[in-house]
Amino acid sequence: MVRDRSLVSADIFGTGSLRFVFWLNSLHEDSLVQSVRLVGGRKSEGRVVITSRSRPTTYMLIHQLNWSRNASRLVCKYLGYEDVYATVGGDLFEIMSLDNNSDAVALRCPVDLTNITDCWYEESAAMNPREESIAVVCCTVNLCSTPRGSPVGLEGGKVPNSAISISSRYNDTLGGPNARLNSPSAWLPDIADEDPWLQINFASAFVITAIMTQGRADSAEQWVTSYIVSSSMDGASWTYYQDINTNTVKVYTGNYDPNSLVVHTICRPIECRFFRIHPKTAHVHRALRLELTGYGPLNDLLAAMNHEQVSCSCPIRGEGMGVEDGRIPDSSLTSSSDFGYLYTASDGRLNGGVALHEKAAWVAKDSDTAKWVKVSPITKIIIVIPLETQFSMNAVLPKF
Repeated sequence: MVRDRSLVSADIFGTGSLRFVFWLNSLHEDSLVQSVRLVGGRKSEGRVVITSRSRPTTYMLIHQLNWSRNASRLVCKYLGYEDVYATVGGDLFEIMSLDNNSDAVALRCPVDLTNITDCWYEESAAMNPREESIAVVCCTVNLCSTPRGSPVGLEGGKVPNSAISISSRYNDTLGGPNARLNSPSAWLPDIADEDPWLQINFASAFVITAIMTQGRADSAEQWVTSYIVSSSMDGASWTYYQDINTNTVKVYTGNYDPNSLVVHTICRPIECRFFRIHPKTAHVHRALRLELTGYGPLNDLLAAMNHEQVSCSCPIRGEGMGVEDGRIPDSSLTSSSDFGYLYTASDGRLNGGVALHEKAAWVAKDSDTAKWVKVSPITKIIIVIPLETQFSMNAVLPKF
């Protein structure tokens, strides 16, 4: 059944706009959206393209004009996903499978839109540049274990040195530019700096989806073991990222050696123009290299569509069983092997690595080809769903 467009128009313009009502009622049903798909990215992301009833085999890009967050949500729901993770520019995705001469059409939708197929496109608006098309990223089950988007450009140099600022540096050779992932050194704040931070200034808004860190490449004994992050849209008002389970500031576990890469994905993405990382604890010194992944740059229209909090479900349920807080004793934590007395199963408690050689992590022997850790006894059957990667463990959250 086709929606009664006269009622929709009356809601928007009032009963006096008879000329518009007549025009709206005269729209052909052939312009209604027949199907929707995403192209250019992974299965759950890409540019939004539609077909119509009159053009069932022609895929048309959608222009950002008249688009809304609700339309993004309904595209994802139409495709079988829970909700929308982010709304971004179509220029972030290649579309080799489409006609390179295709333009983006403007989509019109009822004010009380509940299904994306209730929308229709305007033939007269089919000359919009494809660079201004819309793209969406949908929620997925493995969202919190798979980084989304692309590197923002710290490692590759797309982020210039002028966009990296720091609270302090140990010396001139350990400044902000050395914080790029895989650089030959690292950023090292001044030893006297009690609250060090490194800030990245983006020219436009970005949606940040993951954080990657390393320690100092030219030293065998320097890396950050924990950190927090904050973000801002104006550089003046800052928001610390919150743990989705405790509603407190999220403390991320850092590195365990100088060069291995530790990745934390962000279940609820951070939209910002300014991003800060705050090293809190360290192995010897707070040496850091990093990269961020995400989507951007975003224009003001797209940025506004991402202000609302993402409602994707994050794959963790229940409460901690007690590995982290000690309710489960050391005697209940066993492993297939350990690298030494400082790296036993009981040293692998979540967030335990806060000082040198003090519950840093469980490490198996190099010769152990079938590594495992066990928590026993378990008196209840519990479904465990991994959330994020850390090099330690918890009964609810293995961190390997």
